[in-house]
Amino acid sequence: MKFKWKVAVGFLLLGALAGGAVTYWQQDKAPTTKRRLAIEAPVFTPEVDCSNAVTDAEKLICADEILKQLDAELAVAYHNDLLWQLHAAKFAINPELEIQHGCIKQQREQCQQRIEATQRQWAADSRDQCKTADCLVAAYKSRIAQINGQSEPLPNFRLSTNRRPEMCEAMLEVLNRTSRQQLGACNEFDFSNTPFSRVANDAGPDLQMQFVQYQHADSRNRDVPFEQHWPDIEQQYHSGLKKLFAVQIDADGDGQNEWLLEFNEPHYVCKVLPGVSVEERKSQVPGSYYEWSELNKEERLEHGNRHGRYSSMTLLKDGKIYSVEGGRLIQYQNELLVLRQGLMMGIIDSKVKNWIELDYIPKKPFSENYWYSHSYCQYWYNY
Repeated sequence: MKFKWKVAVGFLLLGALAGGAVTYWQQDKAPTTKRRLAIEAPVFTPEVDCSNAVTDAEKLICADEILKQLDAELAVAYHNDLLWQLHAAKFAINPELEIQHGCIKQQREQCQQRIEATQRQWAADSRDQCKTADCLVAAYKSRIAQINGQSEPLPNFRLSTNRRPEMCEAMLEVLNRTSRQQLGACNEFDFSNTPFSRVANDAGPDLQMQFVQYQHADSRNRDVPFEQHWPDIEQQYHSGLKKLFAVQIDADGDGQNEWLLEFNEPHYVCKVLPGVSVEERKSQVPGSYYEWSELNKEERLEHGNRHGRYSSMTLLKDGKIYSVEGGRLIQYQNELLVLRQGLMMGIIDSKVKNWIELDYIPKKPFSENYWYSHSYCQYWYNY
């Protein structure tokens, strides 16, 4: 894939899930995959440490829930702005973009120091001079508005890479009408009253069986006869626990259509929400997996209704199965697209973050049993 911007990533906690709807940047699944470069986490954090409050202002903040909330909101605004400026400078396509966002590529370190110094200066000259809660409220609100460029909180996402302005902006509206509390690892977005629609063409029984045969041949249970394996899987398709969506496309430009398939099922990782730390995420994985393993089919179906479903994609061609960078099949007017999303780690204060991009389907030859989509739109998660 060709990226003009490349954001960070930490490590793989679940390597087996790489390439699907729940994906972690910095993958090793294909030799041609490019690594996303890490962006340094900011050194300065504006949150007041209430276990070590020193100044009168800090003590006022720690004794007031409203002020502590404002302090947390300022932390979000400050970290997002700093990282965005460094990100825009490091991966900017043109000098105008670099200047617009405040940092010059060749001077990122000095720029970071300047931004951090400005924030420390605000704390000393404004926050710490306050003697009352009202003064602190005014100081915080003024600083948050100054950083954000508006008095209201920033939306969930901002557009990072935009190769199709009208379409990318339309998807941005869809993403930003979803509340942060509803954003998870396997979101199904509401496309009603938008130019987008979900591709949900159910594959027929013959195609389902063909797909499961390919899966079975590559599974650890391949020594079990397929005829013994198929009835249980077939029942899962009938119940809706497993779903297979299918569209026909000419994937390699030879004039012959192939099946592009989206396999969709509930998964325990879909319960993961953004905002937790990496350590919390690591501690949650064993418990989430154990809880999942105890669920029956009906409970797993309910889990999928509540937390979303994991999607992966494959292409069937000439009796072979090709992996495709995972996501959900959607349409923009009559154009077929892939909406990819997941959780990335290690961006700010080691917090788990959403990432989203909108890809087009390339119509060109592919090789090495792997087929890449290419990005139209990428979205930077603000929180």
